[in-house]
Amino acid sequence: MKQSDGWGMAAWPFVFAFAIMAAPLAAQDGDAGARQFAARCAACHSMTPGVKSGMGPNLVGLVGKQSGTRPGFTPSAALKKAEIVWDAASLDLFLANPIKAVPGSRMVTAVPDPVARANIVAFLMRAK
Repeated sequence: MKQSDGWGMAAWPFVFAFAIMAAPLAAQDGDAGARQFAARCAACHSMTPGVKSGMGPNLVGLVGKQSGTRPGFTPSAALKKAEIVWDAASLDLFLANPIKAVPGSRMVTAVPDPVARANIVAFLMRAK
């Protein structure tokens, strides 16, 4: 049987890969991210300017800053050495699996769900 579009079955892996990559990008919702942050992250991280966090650094104004440089917090040597500049891509990678992204990091809580992670990243991106 001849395929009329010229692509045949060879195009399906590309279509599938694009759908997987595009889903988190399309799903970014900062309001949902605020709720997810409160449920998953607020026990260790504050989003209130000037307020010391629990076990992790205060994350207000995190975007554009280098890892391991948050005031009032002593980071792991691994996170400081990583010299990551936090943006949407680096936050997404780190939150997916902090221990794998930065071996030796003290952050052990991952956000494996790509939609929840995209929402939390959107929330962090808008927090000044």
